[in-house]
Amino acid sequence: HYPYTRGITYEQKKVLWWTIIGSMLVLSVFLVRGLKDHEALAWSFVPVFFMVAPTYYYYIMLLVPMLFFAPQIDRPSRALGCIFLLALAMPGYYLYSKLGWQQKFPTYYYHSVLYMVLVLYMAFVAGKVSLTGYLQERRS
Repeated sequence: HYPYTRGITYEQKKVLWWTIIGSMLVLSVFLVRGLKDHEALAWSFVPVFFMVAPTYYYYIMLLVPMLFFAPQIDRPSRALGCIFLLALAMPGYYLYSKLGWQQKFPTYYYHSVLYMVLVLYMAFVAGKVSLTGYLQERRS
């Protein structure tokens, strides 16, 4: 369950690992302060990269839904989308760490179903926005 590369295990470099992660998180707090919202959202890639193993690249796929929801996070439908997106990581963590699931077909299938629900929610939000805009144009 620990990262392993070229004969070096997590246990051997635990202090260095957490020092790098902590340093980047602290640095991020200061560097993000002057950025515009869309820049800050893009900047979030940096701490996320350091908090997950850099060999784990699936988080890149999560940026697209986040870009859909986050710019208008003050709207309840968009805030709910962000919450749902972030909450999808919890079942995965539970399956791997507590139930011992391995990265095989059942796990991928389960996650695909969860993310399909997220995609359907995105379609619902986009449809609502588009329909509302269309109806407002017709009234004008």
